Amino acid sequence: MTRDRPETDREGGAAHDVDAEPDGERDDADAEPDTELDDAIDAILDAYALKDERRTGWQLRGVDDPESVAGHTWGVAYLVLALGDRFAAELGGVDLDRALRLAVVHDVAEAENGDVATRADT
Repeated sequence: MTRDRPETDREGGAAHDVDAEPDGERDDADAEPDTELDDAIDAILDAYALKDERRTGWQLRGVDDPESVAGHTWGVAYLVLALGDRFAAELGGVDLDRALRLAVVHDVAEAENGDVATRADT
């Protein structure tokens, strides 16, 4: 992803070249885009597609207007938030931060592979 820089600064003067060395020369090694940030943004945009991915198991069972994978994921995350403290107290050793993180990402691969039903015959 390339990001354009303005030709002028806010006051209308010449823009400072952030990639220029003190002697005025550009250091091309510093000019490469932040690929980790680009990868993270790409992953977020891919995961956003889950709102349009319908849950296959419900479709195979003839459910009209089945929930999306994103809707399912939101529901799982909400359950962790709503009931996590209670179960953590009863069960002990439950890491609620980890549980919430897993709830949010547990179906992210479906943005790439689709929602594959594991037991469509039952």
